[in-house]
Amino acid sequence: QLQGWAIAQDGSVEEGLALMRENLTGRSALGVSWYHVRYLCMLATTLQKSGAAEAGLAVVAEAKDQAACHYEHMWDAEVERIEAEMLELCARSALECEARFRSALTTARCQSAKSFELRAAVGLAKLWARQGRGDEARDLLGPLYESFTEGFNTRDLTQTRRLLDKLH
Repeated sequence: QLQGWAIAQDGSVEEGLALMRENLTGRSALGVSWYHVRYLCMLATTLQKSGAAEAGLAVVAEAKDQAACHYEHMWDAEVERIEAEMLELCARSALECEARFRSALTTARCQSAKSFELRAAVGLAKLWARQGRGDEARDLLGPLYESFTEGFNTRDLTQTRRLLDKLH
């Protein structure tokens, strides 16, 4: 699964997607469910990257089913965030997208999952910024960004810093 994802991230998206699907099929055939939700998240975001948001939404639905079936809820906030992003790409209502981002935020906070909280907050802040709600976006992101004490060179925190800079 990771190899397919890495190939897709490196630019060979279709090749990576094929390998990811093959690996997921193999895992399912073996009855392996551990981390299946995470791998489905990786597949969904790769489909998103390829522009196949509707297919990505189907994978998100499968991830939700797998999480419920196997009690693998540590990825719930990430699944909700990915779903919100997919809904945006499918031109669903802004209210529906915002509700999903807010749900992802709530879930992440309940699980004390700061990285997932940050990702959900960034998604919601970007949505708000596009709606001309930059002050709300900044008020959401600023304190969350400041609550981190390390990892400022990671992709998530550098992306957050860039977004905050644009919002000022």
